[in-house]
Amino acid sequence: MTKEEFIEFVHHQDLREFLGVGDSNPFRCVFPDHEDNHPSAGILTSTDGIKQVYLCFCTAKPLDIFDVVQEIAGCDYKSAAQYLNSHYNVTITD
Repeated sequence: MTKEEFIEFVHHQDLREFLGVGDSNPFRCVFPDHEDNHPSAGILTSTDGIKQVYLCFCTAKPLDIFDVVQEIAGCDYKSAAQYLNSHYNVTITD
């Protein structure tokens, strides 16, 4: 799979399943630096029902799965992509 196909593939994965938050909306924010005592985050789905974004209601900034991994792990995009590559067991070819 090419890098572009990998990005598309990852964007089609279920963000709720990846984060383990189930079907509830809202839910507690998963970010380590956000002390969350009340549900303050949610998953929004595009109108085509495919792409999902994470939304922390405190920041109101929509994040895709790459952004979420960067936020949780405190890493850059390349490291997040490597993690997702390993997580989904995908082989990328150029």
